[in-house]
Order: sequence, then C-alpha cells, then structure tokens
Amino acid sequence: MKHSILVSALMLGASSLPSVAFDFGNGLSATGEVEIEYFDADGDSETLAYGSADLTFRQPGGAFGGFIGLDAIAISGDSESIFYGALTYTADFGNIQIGAPRPVVDDYFDAPVIGGARIVDLIVPVGRSFRSTILTLGGNLDTPAGIRYDGTFGNLQAGASYNRFDGGDIIDAAARLNLDTVSFSGSVERLADDGNFAQTIYNIGAEARLDKLTMGAIYTSLGMFDQSATQIYAIYSLVENLDLAASYMVFDSAFGGDDAFGLSAKYGFTNGLYAEAGFSEGVISDELYTASVGISF
Repeated sequence: MKHSILVSALMLGASSLPSVAFDFGNGLSATGEVEIEYFDADGDSETLAYGSADLTFRQPGGAFGGFIGLDAIAISGDSESIFYGALTYTADFGNIQIGAPRPVVDDYFDAPVIGGARIVDLIVPVGRSFRSTILTLGGNLDTPAGIRYDGTFGNLQAGASYNRFDGGDIIDAAARLNLDTVSFSGSVERLADDGNFAQTIYNIGAEARLDKLTMGAIYTSLGMFDQSATQIYAIYSLVENLDLAASYMVFDSAFGGDDAFGLSAKYGFTNGLYAEAGFSEGVISDELYTASVGISF
C-alpha cells in the first residue's frame, strides 16, 4: 500500500512493476490501490474486494495541505471500512499531520505477502501496523485522532505519531535507513488502554537489492503470549514487468511454533493495472490458492 509521496520514496526499488499516479492539477492528487482477489482455502472459495486510497491536496507553492483516506474490504457479503484524514504542514524540517493520520509503521515496510494473498496481508501483521490491522477488520472502532511527524535526515527517514482513541492511547515510531543497495527498517508500536491492558509490537527488517533480485527479512514481536514471526523473502524480476516472489515464515509463541511458505507471480501493465497468482501453505489453511487483479496508483 502506498499512500503518499513519502511512501513512494521509501519503496523506490522494492518492485519493478509500474504504477500510475492520478494528478488532477492545482495540488490535488490521488494514490492508492484497488484489488479483487479470488482465493481457495482447502476447497472453500471466496472473493475479496479491497481498496486503500488517499485524496491529497498540497497548496501550490505553499506549505499547507491535507488528505482524506479510506481503507475498505468486502468478503462473504460483509464489509468493513475505516476513514483517515488530516491537515498537513510541510517544511524543511519535515511533514506534520494533525487529525486522523495513517499509522507510521505501514509506510516503512514493504515485504511481499506470502503467496501474494491479500487475505493474509490483512490478518497477519508482519511488517504492518497492528493498529491498522484491527481498525480495518473491526469496523466498529473509530479512527484514533492524533498527530504524526515524518522527516528525512540524509539517508535516514523517520516518523512518529501519537493517537488517542476511546479509552486508550497509541504511540508508534518507525525509521528506515537507505544505503546504496541495502536498507534497514525498524518500528515500535505501543497500544494501552486506560485500564491494565498494554501491548507493544516491534518490527525489524533488512533488504538488499542486487540488479533483478531483491532479498529481505522481517522480524515481528507481538508481545502477547510471547508471539513472534520471522519472514524471509526474495523477489526476482524475470522479465520486464513480471516479478516472481518466494517467502518463508516461522511463527513462535508460548503455545508452540509453526511455519509457512508461499510462491507468487505478479505482472504489471503500463497503466497501473496488474494481475497476480499465488500459492501458500500453513498460513490460514493447509493450502491456499489465490488469483487477483487490481490497479496501483
């Protein structure tokens, strides 16, 4: 998911597939992704529709702006959605958002989903904000209001935010160091209610880009029940606009461990459209087959 100019810069080189930006002029633009996915889990098939998009305004020649955003999913006749939006101020020191900004963590990691399965991406928060996971899947929750900051310091990009929701607080911070062919990412997210519940999630990642091959690893610690997951992945650009991906993940918790793997192929068209197919084993079912079409902008 790519929600802003910041995200586009962070993920440069992570994929060879083209995307199209909707620039309406006068500082108004749209970014996001819309996808329809068919999946078969151990013989049970479903169709999932997913969309994530931001409409952004930046004062021409000025520092002020804002955005409104929407994440939505629909599956088995049920749908959930969550809205975002904030006023923004951009200067030499960075970008400030006040309102209901998106989670910082989601903009600093971009590992491929196991088997190319969107359904897995939505429910397994590896290299992904736990906040966005529960907000997207639990539509009865209001978007937490708060403030977010992002800045660039040489090769280091960093962000942090504070959000208040009904009965609790969320604090998250993330950073990404971009070197010539290697990048390192890290994040921490703290969720705490006004009672005794508190949850801290850590993500640590590294990625290397070698001509047509991208390799990386992400470690996620969920805290609760000593849960953690480690994902390693490789993306190979076989020919122009065609990426092949392989992922392997190990899960650990106080109740034991498990592992999963997946393979996928994704072809991007010049107008931002793409088609993807994949297979995974051990994530949400013994065998999961997926096929999807979408547009990234």
